[in-house]
Amino acid sequence: MGSFRTALNRGLARLGYRLVRTGRNDMSAVTGLRRDLGARIEASCDGTVMTGPFAGMRLPPVDAWGANDRAPRLLGTYEADLHPAIEAEIARKPDWIFNIGAADGYYAVGLARRLPDARIVAYDPLAQAREATRRAAELNGVGGPRWQFAAAFDPETFVPPAEGERGFMFVDCEGCEAAFFESMPASAFARISLLVESHDFIVPGIGRRLAAHLAATHDVTIIREGGRDPNRFEILRKLGSFERLLAVTEDRPESMDWVWAVPKAAG
Repeated sequence: MGSFRTALNRGLARLGYRLVRTGRNDMSAVTGLRRDLGARIEASCDGTVMTGPFAGMRLPPVDAWGANDRAPRLLGTYEADLHPAIEAEIARKPDWIFNIGAADGYYAVGLARRLPDARIVAYDPLAQAREATRRAAELNGVGGPRWQFAAAFDPETFVPPAEGERGFMFVDCEGCEAAFFESMPASAFARISLLVESHDFIVPGIGRRLAAHLAATHDVTIIREGGRDPNRFEILRKLGSFERLLAVTEDRPESMDWVWAVPKAAG
């Protein structure tokens, strides 16, 4: 770890930053650099997502969860491992979009743009996040009465799509994912595809629990975090290797998995 920290310090020093150890790894310098990169890229693309399933979406000027991941969101590499699943779900034309953990609306609004007839329910416990999602929807011209907002997902009052309707649920709830679904029979999601971020670094084994819970009713795929290619972006070509890598990746504590579960009846 010491040699890694030394090498990282040297790379940051060339960019005018320094990583300092204060009893634990202090990554504030990296965070500052990520935010600077986001601001520079935003100025170049006018706050518009450049590639990926949500290309053309405008990001609001302030992120509800901070600006650490603004660069990959604008470039369109944010959670790029999910792009094939996202496109597959869009192709199914769901009638309902449920976004648990909507944050600033990146997924809820992005899906609303691609699915103009779908109704959207955005859940987030933070009032500022719900308001950020609402503003993002208006900024992109997809706001209005088809939206519902709620502070929390309540398994006891949740009403699934009706017979003949399809749903897609995108879940990023920071470690409470299995608790949501284990409190309900998997059959409650018989007409809903799910794409769930698996926070195993918070609750070890939570992804396997969720996959097992849904296995009888859904075809389950584990999506693993992969690499990113910053060199395909002309906007990054004049940056150093370290900056280019930061620009296209998320700020994660460890490698991430997602659980993608499609109802067996849907194929």
